[in-house]
Amino acid sequence: VGGEAGDSGRDALTGILRCLPCDAAMTSSVGRGRNGKSYRYYRCRREANEGTACPTGLLAADEVESAVIAQVREAARRGDLQREILAELNEDDGSLAEAQAQRERLTARLAELNGEARRLLAAFSNGSAGSKLMVERLGELEADMDRVRIELGEVDGRLRGVAGVRHEVERVAEFLDAFDGLWDTLVPTERREFLHTLVRRVSVDSAACELHVKLFDLEECSPASKAGVGAEATP
Repeated sequence: VGGEAGDSGRDALTGILRCLPCDAAMTSSVGRGRNGKSYRYYRCRREANEGTACPTGLLAADEVESAVIAQVREAARRGDLQREILAELNEDDGSLAEAQAQRERLTARLAELNGEARRLLAAFSNGSAGSKLMVERLGELEADMDRVRIELGEVDGRLRGVAGVRHEVERVAEFLDAFDGLWDTLVPTERREFLHTLVRRVSVDSAACELHVKLFDLEECSPASKAGVGAEATP
């Protein structure tokens, strides 16, 4: 007897576990043995949906989850990924500073154009001569301000994106540093969130005895990044 497992947080690999031979996601299910005891397992979604024979078969959830956690724990203890993450953050400080400087220049330019426009409007309202030239210049200023606002919006978007990526990257580094002491204190839903933050993909081929854990990858997190931060944990 078997059925889909509920989203209790116990099925920590749902969403990141894939069957290598079928190149398909694996879904969690619950079965019941002849002795009435229930057990959790992962099953290839292609086999479940299409009835296609899958060489991976049923994977005992506790066993595969323990194997993945052991690899993540080992990667955390080595500290390689944390060092790469911090090195990448240091490199990105230059591009972040450049974007912030560009924002300051654009903000100053917008203020300059706005100030000139206000002065022209004041002169126009006082009936100064050359009103036609003033109107033309006001049109030019408005066009220039529109262009600067567009550029400023693009820079702000980049800065928000960088801030979001930095927050996630720093969070991953903190999680890795605290992995040993933190993991055992988490409830199942927290463990699932924790694992999904650290792991991008788990690929398994039980027939070939292969289990590959793809850890956090900065390049996947931010495609615009000039360099990626990632690691493949292997048994």
